[in-house]
Amino acid sequence: MTDISPTEEPLTLALRIGITGTRDLSLQQRLRITGQITVFLRNIREEVTRLAVSPEAQAVYGSEPQTRLVSLSPLAEGSDRLLAKAALEQGFALNCPLPFARSEYEKDFESDESKNEFRTLLAASSVLELDGERGEAEARSYEAAGRYVVRNCDILIAIWDGKPGKGLGGTADIVRFAVNHGPPVWWIHPDNETDPTWLVDGQDLRNPARQRAESQVALRSYLTRLLLPPAAADSPAITWFERAAHLMPRLETRPFLFYRRPSPKGDPWIWRAHGWLIQTMAGMVPTSWTPSHVPTDKVAGFWFSHYHPADASARQYARRYRSTYVWVFGLAAIAVIFASIALVVPSVPSIKLTVTGIEFVALALIAAMVFANERHRWHRLFLEYRLLAELCRKQQMLALFGWSLQGPPVTEKSIAFQAGAVPGNGNWVGWLFGALQRAAPLPQGKFDSIRTGQSRDEVLRDLIEDQLVYHRTRARQSHRASERLGKLGERFFIAVLVLVAIKLILVASHAPHGLILDGLILALGLAAAILPALSAGFIGIRSYAELPILADQSRSMQIAMEAAKDRIRRIEDGEPLASQILGSEIFGVATLMLQDIQGWMQLFRAKVVEPG
Repeated sequence: MTDISPTEEPLTLALRIGITGTRDLSLQQRLRITGQITVFLRNIREEVTRLAVSPEAQAVYGSEPQTRLVSLSPLAEGSDRLLAKAALEQGFALNCPLPFARSEYEKDFESDESKNEFRTLLAASSVLELDGERGEAEARSYEAAGRYVVRNCDILIAIWDGKPGKGLGGTADIVRFAVNHGPPVWWIHPDNETDPTWLVDGQDLRNPARQRAESQVALRSYLTRLLLPPAAADSPAITWFERAAHLMPRLETRPFLFYRRPSPKGDPWIWRAHGWLIQTMAGMVPTSWTPSHVPTDKVAGFWFSHYHPADASARQYARRYRSTYVWVFGLAAIAVIFASIALVVPSVPSIKLTVTGIEFVALALIAAMVFANERHRWHRLFLEYRLLAELCRKQQMLALFGWSLQGPPVTEKSIAFQAGAVPGNGNWVGWLFGALQRAAPLPQGKFDSIRTGQSRDEVLRDLIEDQLVYHRTRARQSHRASERLGKLGERFFIAVLVLVAIKLILVASHAPHGLILDGLILALGLAAAILPALSAGFIGIRSYAELPILADQSRSMQIAMEAAKDRIRRIEDGEPLASQILGSEIFGVATLMLQDIQGWMQLFRAKVVEPG
């Protein structure tokens, strides 16, 4: 395989800090909390600068990494504005999700001084006005803004007294949402002059004293794991072929350096074997997929630009991996056939040599195919790039509404989940997806019925309908190919039974052996040796490709996608928080689709290409 240089567009080293907290603070509290926030932001900036010059970071972010530090604040009075002002002073960009239209939200602030401060901060920020409303939807509107911050930040600063909240959207509610679903929390107590506390999950709330003592160490460890790429690693070598492949230097030790390389114009015919076989068995012409629509939205366009190279790489590695095992089964059948022929051909040295030579070449090609698959990791990279592509594709739809597929990886467990539990280098998928989330632009502007309706139509067209077409095609193709491969294997087996029965009758008849009878018995024996090899080849490919299971999975996903389409269509564009209702629905669809992908990956993770 030709080694291709990494993309000329290195990743941006980005980090987002969010805020939730009480509005009612005394002057003394404001001064103390402002000082703690300023120290925290300064430490963040210094730590990011330190990590940016490390060799590991420069390998991914470039020799002169471009950094982007962002703060998220809904700009309510009190804690929200303390972060906003301190962040601007420390060189952070400011992003402000508002629960209502800014003119309506401004009614929360009574004094002219507060309103002027609000307008001044808005002028220095990028703004997203959510489609919340007063009245019955007011609490949910504040909650939506708070959860938006949690979903889109890497660390949440919480100015919280530790007491139960007053309801939806309160500080306690947002903190618990963060520790259960999102990023770690940097907890600053507004009343007690104690050091901040580091919270990762709900258990930490039960023993804050211990977390407080370890907060600085935990923060530094978290930033290192979050911003620096995982070390290159290989799964343990078990077979001789794996050991031999591991002795040679890898062409791609870190796939995240190469994920945006140009895709090949076309693969040689040798790597089209799987596609040709399945299409032939299914009796179908190659599917012509509808080209993806290039989104006009800046945020969706970011994810679209990262989905396509990952998808192209996944398709390339899939063709090579799948064609490899098709060739292995086919060559194995050829080896058995010519081994059988070698037993019955006349004892002419040239014929024996030719037949045995063909058998040897078939076995040698099997060994070469297996070694190449392990050497270039086609199997693993196919699964990893497919997961990366699907993560980006789902995030493209969610980002339209300010939602995130999953928060940044806080623990090794969440990293493994994002990576699809692929051992070794598979962790790069979760890490890279998190890096892209941090670098992605955030939505701006105002959610109204027109924007919400357009975004909904885009989701229905580019995600739901596309998935329906894909699963209809895969279900039909997998079912037909499975049926025909199974019938071929079955017919060859029945033919073997018939031939062996005829041979048994001839042998048991005690008829005088003549040249014709001996030749017939020899031919029957040879056919009885060859046909099982062909039968095993067809059944083996059918089993290895898991065609019946794929057909069942696609039929189930069709039902789920039809139900999701109906639910999404019933959401009214003009109802309060319609954008967030849609985001929640699409998040559920994306989670379901990823679960389907996880199940599919579990099927194929163990389907390594082996010579046996």
